[in-house]
Amino acid sequence: MQDFNTNDTHETMALTTEFLKNNQVDSLIRSFAAICELYTVVLDINGKVLLQPDGPVPFLGEFYEMVRNPKYRDTYDDVTRSLAESGQTMFGEVDDGNRESRFAAAPIFLDGVYLATWILYAENQFQSQKLFKAYEHFGRTAASLSHLITNISRSNQISEKEEEVQKQLKFEHESRVIMSDILEAVSGGDKKGYGELYERVGKLMDVDYMVYYAIDDNRPGYMKLVDYWSRTGKSAQAENGFTWDRDHYNIELQNKIKKEGLFIDSNNMTNQMRVEIFEGKVKAVMVLPIYTSGVYHGRLIFIENRVERVWTKDEIGFAKEIASVISRDVTNDNRVRSNVKVARILSDVLEHLPVFAFVRDANDGSILYANSLLREKMGNDIVGNNSFSIIPDVKQEFAGLAGIDTAYAPKLNRNTRYNRYIDRLGGIFDVTEHQIKWKNGQKVSVIILKPDASNEVI
Repeated sequence: MQDFNTNDTHETMALTTEFLKNNQVDSLIRSFAAICELYTVVLDINGKVLLQPDGPVPFLGEFYEMVRNPKYRDTYDDVTRSLAESGQTMFGEVDDGNRESRFAAAPIFLDGVYLATWILYAENQFQSQKLFKAYEHFGRTAASLSHLITNISRSNQISEKEEEVQKQLKFEHESRVIMSDILEAVSGGDKKGYGELYERVGKLMDVDYMVYYAIDDNRPGYMKLVDYWSRTGKSAQAENGFTWDRDHYNIELQNKIKKEGLFIDSNNMTNQMRVEIFEGKVKAVMVLPIYTSGVYHGRLIFIENRVERVWTKDEIGFAKEIASVISRDVTNDNRVRSNVKVARILSDVLEHLPVFAFVRDANDGSILYANSLLREKMGNDIVGNNSFSIIPDVKQEFAGLAGIDTAYAPKLNRNTRYNRYIDRLGGIFDVTEHQIKWKNGQKVSVIILKPDASNEVI
């Protein structure tokens, strides 16, 4: 007897009509019945038809109606209980008003679990004799079919797992390539290329929308749409497909989004969420926080409206990486804007100083800005020239004096002050250097040259 179980296992394991057809199990069953000149049908243990009735033409219509007739439900339930208890083929009579009819039923197992019943039916005495002679072969054939079905199912499961592994490896590879390209685009300031890469992200994630919102400082509680990608392209209709410009849900979810993000799919989507939050449109969503310099700035949203899905570990990890890149990029943009503002204010301050002043690149010494007083003294074409001919790089000039107790060696730090004779300006100057970042973040030295009190500049 086979080792089998029927305790609700059929809810997680099942035979289907498609499985029987796709693997030609239906042809084997029909062929066996045709050789025996008998009628046949396959039902699952709940009485659902898996393989439509088949057999000789004269009684086929009546046999089809018998299978569908509810009055035989109790008889079938008795048959399934008997097969479940014994695990063996059974032979018997059915109260169908025909004294010569007989039937045989064999259990069909999938991995030891009784899931379906194969029935042979004899309508007359001649067929009943055929059924009696074929009975033992019928039992052995049913057992062989169970073995075949189990092996096919296991093989399919292995193929599905292999396909899933291949799919996972492909996702990992493509996500790494995209992430590398995005980081290169961001570091190079290529905003156009950055947008094109977002389209690759949306397609790889296989979502409907990828949306980036930022806090709207002019409307408390609302977000402003910064950018988005849509499967169908950008349009007013596409923008109506996502409604995340305000926090129309409870404080707990709002805080969850700001701290760790929100990941909703078919595993944890509730009816309340579908109606109250997603308004019946969304099947799955990921909402990730965007931070700038540690402050909540906005959110990146991946939206799936078409089909139910479960976010994979790789998809969640990739989405978090994208959000992190956006956070760094926004932070960098804010710093650049801040540096530009600082440079503009500083230029205005230096212009009004009654002393010489200029700004030079901390690496190559090129002059980035010079106030009008210095330009008048040196010539208006001074910007762009190398400043080392005016005053050398103090770090290089005094590098060999580090640790030496000398009045001529300045302290090499962010703000450095010292005196020196400047030949091109014709005198001794009190030199102050301030190390800051300029406009696009480049390191510069702001140099202020104040004539020494004892010095008379020519």
